[in-house]
Amino acid sequence: MNINQKIHNNIISLMQPNKLYGVFRQNGQGLDGKNGQSGRNPTGTCCMGSVWDSSKGENDIKESINKLREYDRDIQARAYENTARRLELERLEREEVTARNLHEKGLVLARHEDTLNCYSFGKLLSAKGKMHASNTSSKAEEVGKELKESVEFGIAAARVAVRRKNNRIKEENEQALAKRNSRKNKPRKHINVVL
Repeated sequence: MNINQKIHNNIISLMQPNKLYGVFRQNGQGLDGKNGQSGRNPTGTCCMGSVWDSSKGENDIKESINKLREYDRDIQARAYENTARRLELERLEREEVTARNLHEKGLVLARHEDTLNCYSFGKLLSAKGKMHASNTSSKAEEVGKELKESVEFGIAAARVAVRRKNNRIKEENEQALAKRNSRKNKPRKHINVVL
């Protein structure tokens, strides 16, 4: 005869109800204490009783099992809430770090652009000063070199400015999209008037 685990547990519970019910009772008392609920009857004993009494009948056992199921549901609900809260906090931290990184990246790009503009104007002024100082051909090469470097720095500064502007536009678009989506997802209140 093939006996599965469920049948085996049922036979053992019939033969030794004190042990099985004692485990249920201990779990119930432990859960009762952890949940801080008042699952006690007026006599002060746990909702499942402090001592196994075989005369209580099947209804008391069913009530006790239902109570344990309620405790189990409460534990699962709390575990779900804790996990959901933890995941939400992690998501918010990631978004905060991303926003901080984007902000810092924008600041770095702005500083880089300013530095390149300063170098470009510095080279331009240097070329102008060398051009006015002497009109010899030896200085013409240096002036040409300074002007070329000034143009290169100006182009690099313009590229950085474009990158910074594109990042800012992208961020604004993402914020607008998030705002639009939050408006769409808001529950609408409807009032039905019957005359």
